[in-house]
Amino acid sequence: MEQMTSREQEDARMVEAAYKHLVDTYLQSRHRKHTEIIEKAFNFARQAHKGVRRLSGEPYIMHPIAVAQIACEEIGLGSTSICAALLHDVVEDTDYTVEDIENIFGPKIAQITDGLTKISGGIFGDKASAQAESFKKLLLTMSDDIRVILIKIPERLHNMRMILPIVALIYAYILLGTVEVSFDMMFLMWMALIFMLANERPQPVRSNAA
Repeated sequence: MEQMTSREQEDARMVEAAYKHLVDTYLQSRHRKHTEIIEKAFNFARQAHKGVRRLSGEPYIMHPIAVAQIACEEIGLGSTSICAALLHDVVEDTDYTVEDIENIFGPKIAQITDGLTKISGGIFGDKASAQAESFKKLLLTMSDDIRVILIKIPERLHNMRMILPIVALIYAYILLGTVEVSFDMMFLMWMALIFMLANERPQPVRSNAA
């Protein structure tokens, strides 16, 4: 059995702590306690995103967990939505299909996951516009299940929250006189960060081995 590196062990502890917090939050809610399906979705998503990191350097699975946490704690969604939040990037970023999700988790979770995948390239995607077709797609998705939008909002919210510490650091450097930039340059840096994080796709981990 391959021994984990110290970073992998730290990542594993971080992921487990975030998942435990999610489950604890869910157990404190008034929803029926369907923890088995949530654990199944978590393990499936963690395996699907294995070896992938966000631009921040943390394991990619931390993003789906964070989205599920917001959906549960701040919006009050239940186990079906939590599962869909955990799985929301699996179809788009891995070789798994909506049919795979349906076979493993049932039609409802698969339908929400499919809806999240479909709108990711629309008005929420990197080609966001006021095109009628994109808006039509959003309306059709909402008519299928409003939970698609209620999960997509936390997904974008988590990405936006990742920007704030970076922006704060830039401002700190400017205030300290460490970095001299014009207002126009500051604006471009801000917009670049928003675009980068709001449209972030997972990056495979590169081994240091030759």
